[in-house]
Parts: sequence; C-alpha cells; structure tokens
Amino acid sequence: MKVFISYSRHDEGAVRALVGDLQRARVQVWLDEDLGGGESWWRDILGQILTCEVFIVALSDHSLDSKPCQAELRYAQDLNWADPSCSDRPSKQPPGQPARLCAAGRLPKSDLRRQH
Repeated sequence: MKVFISYSRHDEGAVRALVGDLQRARVQVWLDEDLGGGESWWRDILGQILTCEVFIVALSDHSLDSKPCQAELRYAQDLNWADPSCSDRPSKQPPGQPARLCAAGRLPKSDLRRQH
C-alpha cells in the first residue's frame, strides 16, 4: 500500500512518528522531504497524490494556513479522494502535534460512477 501524507513542516515531529509506525507495518509512505522547489517539485507531488492508495492530511492550524498543503488537499478533493471535512479547522490542537488526521482511500472508478 502506498500512502501520501500532506503536512506542514511545523508538524514534522508528529508526522515522523506516524511515518515510523506505518513503515514498521510495511506500508510505503511518501513525503516531499527530498524535493527541491519549483515546477518539477509540484509535478512530483501531484504525481504522488495521483498514484497513492491512501491520502492522509495531518490537520493543524499550520497545514490549514499552508498554501502547498491546501493545494494538495484541493487536488485530492478534485480526484474525489478527500472528504470535504478535511478542510475544517480543528477545534483544539495539542502543542507540537496535528489536531487530527484525515485519511481517504482511492475509490475504484466503478464506485465513482455509481455515486452520480
């Protein structure tokens, strides 16, 4: 299983703990840690979102205020991946941690057609 995690750098410590747990469970996790900026960086991110099986958003005030995080979430929503509630501002956030995680999995195209 391939997982994409959208997160703010301000929440990196908590996200690293989640990544470690997922990797111990033999889940393939993709983070944008090794990418530079610019157009190729954004193409790589969009490609990873498009091909992942699970999209996770580490919701926090930081991620909701981050333009890249919001763009990733909008792209996932455009692909019918992410629940619209993923963009709701969390009510309380523990210091140094995302307030909550919002995850969505890929729906087979046949399931998408049945919804319309």
